[in-house]
Amino acid sequence: MLSLNQGKYEGLWSGDRPLMDEMRPGSDPVESAHDLEVDVLLAVSSHTLAGQSLTDFYSRLAETIGDLVGADRVVFWRLGDDNTLAPLAGGFGVDRAFLSGLAATHCSPDGDDLASRVVHDDLIFRASSQDSPAEFADMLETLGVKSAICVPWRAGDVRLGLVAAYDSAKPDGFSEEDTWVLQKVGLAAGLVTQLWHTQEQLRKTLDRLTKVDGARQMLLKNMTRVAEKERKHLATELHDDALQKLTAAELQLARLTQEDNVDPASLEILRGLLDETETSIRRLVFEVRPPALESPDGLAQSIRDRLAMLVGSGITPEVVLDFPEDLSLDLKTTIFRQVSEAVSNVERHSEATRVKVSLTLGDGGVLGVIEDNGHGFDVAERSNVPGHLGLLALKERALMAGGRYRIESHPGSGTRVEFWIPLEA
Repeated sequence: MLSLNQGKYEGLWSGDRPLMDEMRPGSDPVESAHDLEVDVLLAVSSHTLAGQSLTDFYSRLAETIGDLVGADRVVFWRLGDDNTLAPLAGGFGVDRAFLSGLAATHCSPDGDDLASRVVHDDLIFRASSQDSPAEFADMLETLGVKSAICVPWRAGDVRLGLVAAYDSAKPDGFSEEDTWVLQKVGLAAGLVTQLWHTQEQLRKTLDRLTKVDGARQMLLKNMTRVAEKERKHLATELHDDALQKLTAAELQLARLTQEDNVDPASLEILRGLLDETETSIRRLVFEVRPPALESPDGLAQSIRDRLAMLVGSGITPEVVLDFPEDLSLDLKTTIFRQVSEAVSNVERHSEATRVKVSLTLGDGGVLGVIEDNGHGFDVAERSNVPGHLGLLALKERALMAGGRYRIESHPGSGTRVEFWIPLEA
């Protein structure tokens, strides 16, 4: 087997040296170089688009290199993480027998062997059996070829290996023009290789993020279902227990008012307190579990019912609803919670006289906007004040649903709360 660290390398030269001394006969050297460069870049770009994998890309490109430099064989040697240089399968004009004769070799930045100097020092190797003196005759004979060239294969400062071409169709072997072509191929193929690896890393990262997002969505759905189940249980308990007891207490009060020794004024105060308690509990039952939410038009009806509760508070509501009725219960629940939370903030803190609730379709989701003409506030200060959990709940609920949230407000200019929830999580 042949190892690339065999032989001398006095015939090497710096890869930075211009190689246009032996261009096509009768042609302008600069023009000829430009034409070749265009051919190389076109070949690399076309194979990048057509290749199904890196191996396929190398195979296609190796064949084109063979045509450009007139070589019977072209091989990409890849540098491994263990500083071992080994030939890749899928070259041009090579078979299993030829590859079996190419042994992997050690290749390190501080190495003084042929492979290390080509890969890490940007040196160029070119040899032919017709050279005089025949410095590399033994190497060529071991390879079973008459001529060879190899150049660095790199992407910027990243050393990927080397590219080698064997057996030139020219009687005198490969020319400096052929070496220049191979240099361009090595640089372009290096960039494509790095791009391919970067795309693969991005694909893997995207897959991981997709899985994480899927798990997040599943967790959100499970949390929503559990929370709604508990809300339904709480609403049932309040309705079947507390409200019924309050009703019984009111009936008992009615009987007491018929007795002469009962103070009517005190009883009237007590009756008023019971009425207020019953109203508060019924409102709590509604907010915990709107009874109409599960019906086909339950979201729109529940929002209207919630706004109807503003009667008597001095706030005039306006509502604009334009969204499909066939939303999932989870989505309707999330949207209702957002609206109810925002309206409650207006009711408790804004001192507004008007509030507008708008729900419309946009960008594949439901866009909700709640605007009031209240006294407003400094968003940055309010966000950092402990106890304002309503704003935090609005933000977290939107983000957990895969949507977005924004609030705009300034002292004296009212407040605008906006959220967007995707139709498909």
